[in-house]
Amino acid sequence: MIICIDHILEENIKFVINKDQIFSDCCVCGGNQKICLDTESYDVQTMMKSLIRYNYDEFQYNDHIGGDETFHGLLLDDGFIFSDDVLSNNEVCDDLNDELYSIIDVYGNIPIFAGYSDGQQNMLLEAIKNQEVRGIRYLQEKLEKGNHFEHEGYIKEIISSYGNSFLKKITENTFFYRARVGYSKSKIAYDGFNRKGQSFYAPYVNDDISAVPPLLADQGRANRAGVSFLYCATDMNTAIAEVRPHPTDIVSVAEFVNMSDLDVFDFSYPNLIDFYDSEDKLDSMRMYATMANIFNKATPPSLKGRYILSQLISDCIRQQGYDGILFSSTVGEGKNLVVFTPEKMKFVDGSDKILEVEKVEYTSKECKVIGRDDEFEVYV
Repeated sequence: MIICIDHILEENIKFVINKDQIFSDCCVCGGNQKICLDTESYDVQTMMKSLIRYNYDEFQYNDHIGGDETFHGLLLDDGFIFSDDVLSNNEVCDDLNDELYSIIDVYGNIPIFAGYSDGQQNMLLEAIKNQEVRGIRYLQEKLEKGNHFEHEGYIKEIISSYGNSFLKKITENTFFYRARVGYSKSKIAYDGFNRKGQSFYAPYVNDDISAVPPLLADQGRANRAGVSFLYCATDMNTAIAEVRPHPTDIVSVAEFVNMSDLDVFDFSYPNLIDFYDSEDKLDSMRMYATMANIFNKATPPSLKGRYILSQLISDCIRQQGYDGILFSSTVGEGKNLVVFTPEKMKFVDGSDKILEVEKVEYTSKECKVIGRDDEFEVYV
């Protein structure tokens, strides 16, 4: 099938489309001579398999062992590779599903099934992003007893081994958002027959909503106490969520813009471009995935030393010449950017706003109960 790039969401797939340079008529929108994805392209199929291997465990899509999905069904997940106008077109979607199933070599250079040996099922494949490198995780215990600089060499060697594979350039004058609970002052104005009047606020601006001075800086995901980095978000709602406000809290929000290009290390989304064409290369992403999980997953405030490992990684990335780190928010839909030199970001005059938090929502999942749900389990 031929589908133009306008209907593609996934950045790695877009890279392959631009690499293939196939110009044709789109079967979805009918566009003439547009740059397109061709499902018969070897590179497209290889990248699709790499995306499956990076993101999904085999047990999720191997129906021979009870998987709830199929690999071709996962490729058609909402918000993954194809836009809604592809997925909502039943005829196109059905044809695409059938074609992906029939033409993708599920073994080959990037196998997505473990297969069999001597008639026995091999150990099922585990998603690359779930294959954490123990050497990195074990640093948590070492950092609780020793100094961080004793382990910088190990992390810097890992980061250097990837070259520029995860470098993302944020071009000059890209807008980000920063929030702070509170305001600089407030006033009450008469409001007809309303005894409470109407509230007006002066939001925090300039330095009052910029990075905290070093002497006042508490530790964060990327910085140790006493180190001043600037944290901001790609959208306003994520910026607000990151300051953990309560209902009825008044929050100041403002835009910040980078005054020059920023070279940041990107943990927010896996860039497979340098790794998708062989299983060995894809497997080498395990170290990246481990560090990305450390940055992108929530940790409870009650966890002792919850940031010591991410702070070590951040230090090493900074020492390698990066301007900051881009990572996923654990409380919002957007991404977070931490900039090591706050002066590289500028407050945007007139962008300040005041918002009142009306409601905070939580999602949860039910966990297994000891003594009730573990009848057939074997504990380690």
